[in-house]
Amino acid sequence: MNGHTPHVSVCLPVFNGERYVRAAIASVLAQDGVDLELVVVDNASTDGTVAAVEGFDDERLRLLRNHTNVGAGRNWNRCLTEARGDLVKILCADDWLYPGALARQAAVLDAPGNEGVVLVAAARDVVDGDGRRLLRRGWGPREGRVSGGAAVRRVARRGTNLIGEPSATLFRRAAALACGEFQPEATYVVDLDYWCRLLLHGDLYVIPEALSAFRVSGGSWSVRVARRQTADMRALLRGLHDDPCFDVSGLDVGLGSATAAANSRLRRLLYRGLALRGRLAARTLAAGPAGPGVSRRLEA
Repeated sequence: MNGHTPHVSVCLPVFNGERYVRAAIASVLAQDGVDLELVVVDNASTDGTVAAVEGFDDERLRLLRNHTNVGAGRNWNRCLTEARGDLVKILCADDWLYPGALARQAAVLDAPGNEGVVLVAAARDVVDGDGRRLLRRGWGPREGRVSGGAAVRRVARRGTNLIGEPSATLFRRAAALACGEFQPEATYVVDLDYWCRLLLHGDLYVIPEALSAFRVSGGSWSVRVARRQTADMRALLRGLHDDPCFDVSGLDVGLGSATAAANSRLRRLLYRGLALRGRLAARTLAAGPAGPGVSRRLEA
């Protein structure tokens, strides 16, 4: 890009994402109304991911490669380091953006009077391995600004990531520099942990319509993730309660922990249903494309 500083950096961490990465990249490069760069950071993939990325001829795209797999959290941190835009989005390689998503979110952060907003979150469609919509998730039906403290307390009480996965969010790079890095040890709540710390530096803005698709898939790995997410969520809630920077009460933690356990049970049912559908599809298509595979977002 010859030294040009874009307004928005979309950073795409990926590991063995050959199946879906083309769609993710295409969804970014098709965005209009915004000056962007796309930074793909390959985490030592062993499949055809790199060839898939190199198949795009667009000066806005930069491909960076790790010589060894550094883990998801550290790869996300490299994304933060490489981003040059004023605004940053982390896009997981098996997700994609809807048309106009970047312009819609950037307009919020660029609007006069929203200087104190550091993070904008939109609803997202949860889809299966083949892109079929399962449900829509989001903060709620009303659009608007929520103070950072109030947003963190609501997240704690609900015991789930109301704000959204990285693909559903856009944040200020200046706030990220003040916040610091993703914490790899947070594992399955690494994004929510970061949003909470980011909201110490400003407010959240909520967009009720879906601007991206978030892919989940079946398989035993996903079922194990559902169990581990509950433990990680409870650890996050305890940390928010113990940190005087956050105004999170013991009651908030109790409510959130109970809800997190219920969410885990529902999530396991969802993943098992997806796994069963994948096995049935594999039996039906004796020589066709594979059914929903295991998501690798936590390895990217």
